[in-house]
Amino acid sequence: VLDPACGTGTLLLAAGAAGATHLAGQDADPAAARIAATRLLLAPAGADASGAGRPQVRVVAADSLRADGFGGELAGAVVCWPPFGERSWGYDELTGDPRWQHGLPPRGEGELAWVQHCLAHARPGGGVVVAMPAAAAGRRPGRRIRGNLLRAGALRAVISLPTALVAGADLWVLRRPGPDDRPPSRLLLVDASAGLVGVRAAWSAFRPDADSEPRFESESGLGSASPGSGAVSRSMRIIDLLDDEVDLSPGRHLAGFRRGAAGEPATDYPTVLAALVGACGALAGLPPTLNAPPVRRDLPMSTVGELVRAGVITVEQAPLRMSTDAGDLPVLTARDVRAGRAPTGRARAEPGAVILAPGDVLTPVVGREPVARVVGPEAVSGSGAILGPQVFCFRVDPDRIDPAFLAGFLRIAGSTGAARVSATSARLDARRSPIPLLPLDEQRAYGEAFTRLAALHDTLREATALADTLIHLAHTALSTGTLTP
Repeated sequence: VLDPACGTGTLLLAAGAAGATHLAGQDADPAAARIAATRLLLAPAGADASGAGRPQVRVVAADSLRADGFGGELAGAVVCWPPFGERSWGYDELTGDPRWQHGLPPRGEGELAWVQHCLAHARPGGGVVVAMPAAAAGRRPGRRIRGNLLRAGALRAVISLPTALVAGADLWVLRRPGPDDRPPSRLLLVDASAGLVGVRAAWSAFRPDADSEPRFESESGLGSASPGSGAVSRSMRIIDLLDDEVDLSPGRHLAGFRRGAAGEPATDYPTVLAALVGACGALAGLPPTLNAPPVRRDLPMSTVGELVRAGVITVEQAPLRMSTDAGDLPVLTARDVRAGRAPTGRARAEPGAVILAPGDVLTPVVGREPVARVVGPEAVSGSGAILGPQVFCFRVDPDRIDPAFLAGFLRIAGSTGAARVSATSARLDARRSPIPLLPLDEQRAYGEAFTRLAALHDTLREATALADTLIHLAHTALSTGTLTP
C-alpha cells in the first residue's frame, strides 16, 4: 500500500493493521516523514496472509509530484489525502509528465494531478482511494479530465464525506484499468454528508456493468437510508454524466433522493401512503386518559440516587472504552436507545460487559432530548444483547419499583433539567432525578400512562418521517411524469 502524501502515517497505520505486507509512504515535510516512519516501525505486528506479521516499511521525504520517490514502482493499492488548494504543485515544471494519461491538470486543479499520480502507481486492477475537495467534482477547468477518467473506466465512485467529520470533502474511488478491461457503464454516487451508515452496503451492492440502475434498500425499506440517518446512493449511467459540465457532485444528482425518498416514486408512493395512514390511524388510541383529582395531591418525593443507596435500584454501565464496531455480540448503543430500535452495534465479550435483561431501564448519559426506555423481551430475545457505552442501565426490584414508572420520571427529569449536571450541559446525572414514593399498584398506573405517551411520541415521529417522505415522493413523481393526478 502506497500513500504519496502520508503526513505522519495515519492511513498507512490503518493499512498495516488491516494486513498490508508492504507499506510505502512519501511526504514533502521531512519531520512528518520521520514521524511516519517511526510510527510504522513501532506499530504492533499486523495479521497478513502469510502470518509473518510485521510489514516492510519504506518512507521517503520529498515532494511526490516533483521528486517521486517510487518512480516505476507499482502498488496493490494507493490511498491519499493530498493537500487541497495548492496552486504551486508544479504545473510549469511538469507539463509533459507521462503521468498525465487523462490530461494535463489545470494550474488551479492540483488535486487532479494527485489523482493521476496515484493511478500511475497502481498495478493494473489495483484500487485507488483519494480524498478530494468537494468542488473538484464540478469545477469547469477539470471537466475534461473527469470525463476522460469516466471514459477510461478509472473512476468508480464519488462519496461525499460527513460534514461532522470534515467539511467539503469527497472520496474518489478509482481502479487502474487493465489492458483487456472493458470500461464500466455506471458510476456510484453516495451522499454520506449525514453519516457513513449505508456506504459499505452501497459499495458492496454496486454493479458497474449493470444494464439498469439497482435500488439500494435500507433497513427501513424506504430507500437508501433512513431519513437523515446516513448515506443515500445512486448508480448512474456514465453516458448521462458526460455532458458539458461532467459534474460528479453527489449532492447534485442525489438531491431528489435525500430525506428517505426512494428511487422509484411510482412504486413507493402507495407503500408509503399505506404506512402513513396506518400510523395516523393508530394515533387516536394511544393518548392515556388523565383525570383531574378533586384536590391536588402532593406526592412524597425521593431521588433515584437515594433509591440506589437503599438497594431498590442498581446502576450498570458498560466499560468506558468498549468498541461497538466489530465482534460477535449485538450491542445496544446510545443511538439505538434514542431511536428506540434494535441493537446495531457489535462487540466482543470482555470483562465488565453488561448483558441486558427485560425490564432494564436505559437512558443515554448525554442528550438534549430526554429519553428513557424500558427493555422489552423482543429487544433481547435470543440475541444476548449487551449494553453499549454512554448509557445508564437501571435495574429495579420488581416488587418495589415498576420499570415504566421509573422510565417516565427519568424522562420528566431530563425535560425539566432536574437531572442535568448544569443548566448549560447536555450531560445527565440520572441519579438526581426526583421520583415519587408510591405503592406498586399506583406506580403501575403511572407506568401504563407513561408507556402510552412514549408510544404516542414514537408513532408521531414515525408519521412525520413518513409524511416528509410521501410529500417528497409525490413532488418527484409529479415533476418527472411517473405519477399524474
